[in-house]
Amino acid sequence: MSLEKPWEKRFDTLVDELARNYDGKLKRPESTRDLPTLAVDPSYFNYPIFYGEYKNMQFIVENNELPGAKYSIYDLGDNVEFLRITLLRQSPVNIEITHEHWLHRLQKKIKIKREFQTGNEAFDKDYFLHADSERDKQLLADSEFQQIVRQLEPLSVLRIYKVGVRLSQMITDAKHLDYLTVDRCIRNLYKIADLLSSIK
Repeated sequence: MSLEKPWEKRFDTLVDELARNYDGKLKRPESTRDLPTLAVDPSYFNYPIFYGEYKNMQFIVENNELPGAKYSIYDLGDNVEFLRITLLRQSPVNIEITHEHWLHRLQKKIKIKREFQTGNEAFDKDYFLHADSERDKQLLADSEFQQIVRQLEPLSVLRIYKVGVRLSQMITDAKHLDYLTVDRCIRNLYKIADLLSSIK
């Protein structure tokens, strides 16, 4: 793990803006500098986290070194960071969407991994879709859902699972941490939550 935090100032600005515009709580990392045995304060490795509320649902905005994915594959290195927005909501589906990785293509070729196809050729070409149940496939095939996914670009992983909807974006540019961009992502995740209500 590197000691560098390349997006620290920009992320601090973002969470301060979220705290001004949403109901919620901003949690700063706790310091343990009074423990002399630690060479580096563990709080150094953590960013603040914003716990917000919108339309009676809670969400979390954080910066993390991991995308929070279960099935997706990433070449992670030093100073790779992900903006993660998680909407806390029970879900009847368990899906994961990412852009196709070379290893996905290899796994499909040697038949150790299968991918669900929605029938929308352009969408299927752009994304790798992990789905297990008929409910999962029902949501993935929904044209409104597919439009929302495209509005969440540049996504690294979109995961919808038992307790939430999580968007992870690899931070490669300051615009990923722009308040208006993040606000739009939050509202799009709520649109997904609305769609989940119609899944039988």
